[in-house]
Amino acid sequence: MGGLVAGVGLATNEGRPTVDRFQRIFALHRALKGARVPVTRAQLQERLECEAATVKRVILALRNEGAPIEYVRDPDGYRFASGSTFELPGV
Repeated sequence: MGGLVAGVGLATNEGRPTVDRFQRIFALHRALKGARVPVTRAQLQERLECEAATVKRVILALRNEGAPIEYVRDPDGYRFASGSTFELPGV
């Protein structure tokens, strides 16, 4: 396993708490697991509170853990593969 929990804890950005890596991975998992239709990149950016490049990195991190995340060109979104039973390790 790639060690998803590394760096857990809130960092600060100019005195404001920021979302850490594990929280984003967990939020992405929840968003995709609960979706009946592909979740658009814009929706993921809003939900994960980050930019498009960070969304891509979080998707890659989850894929590296074995998550069967598929990209759907129309509507430019992501979903778990049909029939997927993927769960985050240790959660």
